[in-house]
Amino acid sequence: MPNIFSSKPSENQIFKDERYLYPEFIPEKLCYRDVQLDTLVGILNPVLSNKKVLNIFIHGPTGSGKTVTMRFVLKELESYSDRVKSLYLNCFEFNTRHSILSQIATLLKIPLPRRGIATDEVYSKILQQMKKIDFTPIIFLDEFDRLIDANEASSLLYDLLRGDYGMKSFILALISNKKEIIAELDARVKSSFMYEEIEFPAYEPQQIKQLLKERIEYAFLPNVVEPDVIDVTSGFSAKHNGDVRLAIESLLKAGRNAENDNSKKVKLEHLRKAIDSIQQRLPLKHIPLLDGNEKAILKILVSNDGIYSGNLFKSYRSSVKNPLTQRGFRTKLDSLENKNLINLTLKEKGLRGKTRLVTLNIHRDEIEKLVKGGK
Repeated sequence: MPNIFSSKPSENQIFKDERYLYPEFIPEKLCYRDVQLDTLVGILNPVLSNKKVLNIFIHGPTGSGKTVTMRFVLKELESYSDRVKSLYLNCFEFNTRHSILSQIATLLKIPLPRRGIATDEVYSKILQQMKKIDFTPIIFLDEFDRLIDANEASSLLYDLLRGDYGMKSFILALISNKKEIIAELDARVKSSFMYEEIEFPAYEPQQIKQLLKERIEYAFLPNVVEPDVIDVTSGFSAKHNGDVRLAIESLLKAGRNAENDNSKKVKLEHLRKAIDSIQQRLPLKHIPLLDGNEKAILKILVSNDGIYSGNLFKSYRSSVKNPLTQRGFRTKLDSLENKNLINLTLKEKGLRGKTRLVTLNIHRDEIEKLVKGGK
């Protein structure tokens, strides 16, 4: 019996080097982020002279270049000087104080037993090792919102900011989609967290198109991507607040679709199939990034799907400490609908006129563990 992979068509080659479309790829140069790049270099430059460096808080919409810019800067800094070592952690994967401190211990070359040890013991070893190292550790916490949601952020930052580390100290780089996230930290932490703030605006449509052209040039063989593909991909990104990561992912999937069809070109049909598959999971992607009010609304809908907006507002007001006004609540409903998480249907309701019926747009089981469980 022939191997199941032996019949796969492979006559036509599409990619020159598809790694240029991988999410972890760091380009050799960054476009349209000169201001942010210069600001980061200015903040970190004192570390080369053993001077104290302020922490960094980066915010901006998804796919605006926050992560890739920070990783680019740290890569350049570490190649220039051995006085720094950086640790990148995505808080969707590492979302507890223990898991992050364990990764920091590894960076500091602290041997940890395979059986595991208590969190406070890990922290104690970090305190001791920090007094012995000859470099400054930079801890890069991406998707910092996740630590806030897990109620782990303040305790972790308190450890890293207030510990007695001798002459050395940690430099923290936090990344979030939300500008106001620092306000949610414990007061003791906020008083110690001296930082520089850097905003990343969404890419403009023409910038998106140029970024995609550059990735296509390096990732695909010449002339295999049909011209309309770039326009539609750019439009898809623009529709989602200039999220370039979505656009790059759709190009990778479109190329794979073309290969599977044994096509000589990446066509619109391949791209549309890729976009459809991405859009199916987009609502779930939004859930961890919602604010407390939006999550409270979804939590009610998990148990009360198909509820009129007036009744939903009453349940919402009784479930949160500082509820929004009715106008602010309506704005949150509109935001959730724009993210394809709920449907709002206008209904006639007797003498009161019209109201809106609120229903979930995705299966409740899929969001229950993320919203109702808080994880």
